[in-house]
Amino acid sequence: MAKDVWNTILKHVQTISPPIFPTVNPSATEEDIIRLESILNVHVPKPFCEYLSTWNGQREH
Repeated sequence: MAKDVWNTILKHVQTISPPIFPTVNPSATEEDIIRLESILNVHVPKPFCEYLSTWNGQREH
């Protein structure tokens, strides 16, 4: 469910703000999330994993 919401938001960003869309980072992989959990020694909740695997932050433009 959360992944669907993040995908919808990302599509809206692409539509209404084309200059900002290219600054969105590529999706985090499962390996990226496992590495994050290992480095921080925490369990990342599923909704946040879904966010990261859809929209892994944004670079400044």
